[in-house]
Amino acid sequence: MLPRLTTLAEWGRVFTNVDIWHQAVANILATEGLKFTAVTAGFPGSNAVFLADQAYVVKIFAPMFEADYTKELAVYKSLSGQSTVAAPTLLAHGHYNDGNSWPYLVTTFCPGVAIRDARPEMTPQQIQAVAEQLGKMIRTLHRIPINANLPAPLTWDNYFKGRIPAVISALHEKTLLAPEVTEALEEHLHNAQTFFLTAEALLVHADLTEDHLLLTNDHEQWSISGLIDFADIEVAPREYEWIPLWFGLIDCNPDALLSFMRSYDGDQVLDEQWRDRMLAMTFLHRYGVPIVASALGEKAKALRTLKDLKEALWPSTLLSIKCLNITNKTGKVHRR
Repeated sequence: MLPRLTTLAEWGRVFTNVDIWHQAVANILATEGLKFTAVTAGFPGSNAVFLADQAYVVKIFAPMFEADYTKELAVYKSLSGQSTVAAPTLLAHGHYNDGNSWPYLVTTFCPGVAIRDARPEMTPQQIQAVAEQLGKMIRTLHRIPINANLPAPLTWDNYFKGRIPAVISALHEKTLLAPEVTEALEEHLHNAQTFFLTAEALLVHADLTEDHLLLTNDHEQWSISGLIDFADIEVAPREYEWIPLWFGLIDCNPDALLSFMRSYDGDQVLDEQWRDRMLAMTFLHRYGVPIVASALGEKAKALRTLKDLKEALWPSTLLSIKCLNITNKTGKVHRR
């Protein structure tokens, strides 16, 4: 029988322990008619993830994370039948009952290494090629119709009401920024509401970190083998997606961002207004304050103006990135 858990601390002590979960994984796979010989722990995240013979992935959600299960299941169902997004294939889902009800998903195993580990071996051109592949995948994800099985869109007027005071309070508590910068940022966040309250709401992965993109290398050609972990999805403006992408997955690489954006949408320009929106969304993102703390470290306190903060997080060199389709005199479309 699995342990009775009531707190996140208790969950954190047991959720990667194969000895504790082996029988539950075996029972789940037997119920689904899937044979295996060995179980190993997967990459630790928020939920219990186990690999069966590197053929199947069994993800067991704590009862307190039922909402994550519901969201991830909805995404897998919505992605069924498409071939652009390299997501695992959903094989089974349900609840494992042993007195408690444990939601679970069983998917195919995606081979490869996380881009975090592959990046040191990749050339700049290879990184840009992967970013281009990812842009097409995220474009497909963002075009999935919003349906009743997906999370309700973030109610942005309510989100702003709660999020802005929470951000400012956290900044004061952590003394992350100089007081005058925090004051200017608060005004900037309020001003950003005008745009985000009317922006199109899309299905966003919301956690495009360097742990969630898997790559394989075939004769020096790196390609995406898996985009994983959809438990944090939101229905939100696309700018919400770019925060973990920039600070995490592509590691603040301007050339990779250019390749991604050209592939995602060739009709956009990264201009000064875009930088303003990205500065605001950086702090409005659920993990915005810790992302900024990690990105800037001690130098955050040395910033004296909002302009300095924007330059540190979203540098003006990005203004040279143009994703527009440009038509030349011959009528042919090329990119620059």
